[in-house]
Amino acid sequence: MDEEEYVAPEVERATAGLQDGLETCHKIVSDYRSMLLSLEHPDLTTSRGEGSVES
Repeated sequence: MDEEEYVAPEVERATAGLQDGLETCHKIVSDYRSMLLSLEHPDLTTSRGEGSVES
């Protein structure tokens, strides 16, 4: 039992670190995707907000 009590906080910290890292990766991918879309279709990025209001 002592080992489990020692390991549990370490696992929780590792899990929290992995979740933070995953959120960071998602943000990077989202930003990169937005940048690529703006380079490929500049007209979509400027009218995206306007189009969503009209829809």
